[in-house]
Formats: sequence, C-alpha cells, structure tokens
Amino acid sequence: MPLEHKKSELMDDTFQSKPGHTNYQIFSFPIKHQGKTNHRVIYEFEVDQPDPTINHKMYCYIFSEHKLADWFLKNLTYTNSGIPMNNLRHLGHSVEASKNSHEFSIKSDVRLYFIFVNWYISTITKNIHLKIFEEWDVEKENEDKFEDSELFTTVPPYDKSLLQQSEKMINNATENLKIITPYIDMSLISLLLEKFDSGIHIRIITRSRNDFSGKSSKEAFDHLKRKLRENHKDNSLIHSRVIIKDESEILVSSSDLTQDSLLSQFNAGIVSRDTNIIQQLRDYFENVWNHKK
Repeated sequence: MPLEHKKSELMDDTFQSKPGHTNYQIFSFPIKHQGKTNHRVIYEFEVDQPDPTINHKMYCYIFSEHKLADWFLKNLTYTNSGIPMNNLRHLGHSVEASKNSHEFSIKSDVRLYFIFVNWYISTITKNIHLKIFEEWDVEKENEDKFEDSELFTTVPPYDKSLLQQSEKMINNATENLKIITPYIDMSLISLLLEKFDSGIHIRIITRSRNDFSGKSSKEAFDHLKRKLRENHKDNSLIHSRVIIKDESEILVSSSDLTQDSLLSQFNAGIVSRDTNIIQQLRDYFENVWNHKK
C-alpha cells in the first residue's frame, strides 16, 4: 500500500532562559504514534552568545512522562553545603551544547518533555532558538482515520500544550478566525489584533462587559470592542470555548483565552479536522452570533 511522508511542526520559537539552578524552560508535546511508520521526532536548537569570548552552553533534557518525576527528584538532591548536585544527565536523553540537532525514533504514544537548564555563567540570560517537529509515513487510505483529532492539555506548571496550540492556530490563520470564549485578556487580544491588522477576518463572541471583573479585564474588553467594532459581539449566556481556523481546523476546549486559564488551571481541548464536525461547529457559531439577546 502506498505511503505518504508527513511532517508536523511542534515548535519554532525563540525564548529566554534566565540564570540560576531553578530556572527551567519546559515544553511538552503529546506524540501520537498509531498508524505511523518511520516515525521520528527531530529538534534543533542554538544558543545566542552574549559574550563571544565565552561558550555559553545549555543543558537540554528530553524525557518521556514516566521519567519526569525522577528528574525532579534528582534535581532536589543537595550536598551538605546546600549546593544542588547535577545528577540530571544520568536520566533520559541529554545534550550539553550551545548548538545541537538530533532525531530519535518513536515506537508508541508518548508525551515528550524538552527541558532547558541554564547551568553555565549564572549571571547571564540567554536567548535560545528552538525548532521541534515530527516526521512519519502513513498509509494514504488510513491518513484521515489517524489525524482527524488531537488532545491538548494544561497541567500546571509544566504542560502548556493547550496554550501553545491556541496561539499556533491564531498565528497560522491565513483567511479567517471565528472564536467563542467567555473571557479573554490582553495577551491573547494583542495576538488577535496583529492578525486582524494583517488582513485576517476575525469574529469573536465573549461575555458582556459587566461579566468581566476588575479594571484591567474591563479595559481589555473595551480595547477589543474598540478595535474589532462590529466583528465583536457579547452575550452573557456564553459558556463554550471554540476556535475555528480557516474553516479547516477547530479547537473545542474548557479554557478561556486568558493566561490564568491557559497556564494556571487544569484544562483540556480537542483539535479536529473532520469536515462534518467543522461544518456543525460553523453552524453553531452562526447561531450564537445571530442570537437575539
């Protein structure tokens, strides 16, 4: 049976790693293996050199879920003088470098954790450019069966995949976005308005202004209304959380589009590319949009 090669980007971003033994940058990705052959995860990272005379290396650790607790326990081991012992390299796959790329095979469903630790030159904050993607071959007739849906979650403090997926869908929109969320704050509003200013057609439904608590929340509501005008509607009956991207991908979740919901609470969401579900959700959005208060 013919195979088709597939590639999916998990992350392509630049972030800061602050100094100190307790400053970790953790990125989590659920990897679904079923129905895939020649399945690999590939990463590339490079550390900016604030001082070209010093090699500012990083530790990068890659763990499956069952190794994560061991990693933290090892990290909490101290010497008699109170200095943390670096036993971390003995677990999982680890890299000590200022620039590295690597690939490894995936044999089953797994959640991977990429952990960056700034051990070197404890007074220097470093910029790291990180790319992570997966590649696989899939039988063409089974492609839709295995790729129609994916699960994303928020498990504080290490799992940010729901936030990352929400931002990714907004960033990757090329035509339009339809969004229902009871609440939204300025961090996501700024991202949406960047897309709106670039020509992406956006319609969003939130709760009414009176439902937003606190001065900063009400200011965020006012800013969104002022910028989107007739493309923003409010309804106090809103409870669902939906993102529809380019009429081809949807996210239904339990999380508001706020930093608190996407970073500090336990939430989950499902992404689907099933055409029937997308059409039903588009109809649902229009029903809510046209609802007479």
